[in-house]
Parts: sequence; structure tokens; C-alpha cells
Amino acid sequence: MEEYRSEKTEDTPEIHLNAEKGIFKIHGKSLPEDAAEFYYPVYEWFRNYVDDPAQETILDVHMEYINSSSVKRVFAILCLLEEIEPYHNTVLVKWKYEKGDDLMKEKGEEFDDYLEVPFEIVELN
Repeated sequence: MEEYRSEKTEDTPEIHLNAEKGIFKIHGKSLPEDAAEFYYPVYEWFRNYVDDPAQETILDVHMEYINSSSVKRVFAILCLLEEIEPYHNTVLVKWKYEKGDDLMKEKGEEFDDYLEVPFEIVELN
């Protein structure tokens, strides 16, 4: 499976998806004009990935800001991770937030409550 990359802009996060290593990164602000269009290729990439995942899948998310339409799209992507067979594969979402950013901390906790995917919520200094 080919790597997927999207460079960080003022309104969109950096996204790096590497199926071979099983390491995925979404970092930055997410307030694209059309979140559905922006996240569609990422969602499709993950839809293909869950059919043949790496032994270990780690999604590293560090959002500075995320608008409500992006929340829906990121949630849909995280839901796909639930399809990875937990008995043969390790899946972990590392949700990172800056110290004092209670909004991003709470968003990670909400995702953790709704999903059957292991979450690690990490406060950064």
C-alpha cells in the first residue's frame, strides 16, 4: 500500500500514513473549508488499510484545533480502526494535547468513550 502524505497548511493538519510501518500521524489545525473533501482520501486510505493492517497500528493525533465538521471526519476514521482484528494486531490511538488545552483533552476523552479502540491521552509540556 502506498504512503499517503498531506503537508500542513494554515487550515489543515499534516497527515502521514505509512502502512508498512503501521505508524500514522495527524498533526496541526483542522478547519478546512470542506472537511468532507479534505478527509475523504484519508478515510478511503484507512478503509483499504484495515483489510490488511500491520501487526501494530499506532495513530498519533496532535491537534491544535479541530472544528466540528473535522471532528465528524476524524471520528469516522477512528471508527475504521475498530475493524482491525484485536487478537492478531495491536491498535493504539495516541491523542496528544498541549498542557492547559482542556478542549483538546476533552475531545480525546470523548473519542475514547465512544470507541472500542485503545486510547492513550498524553499531555505535552
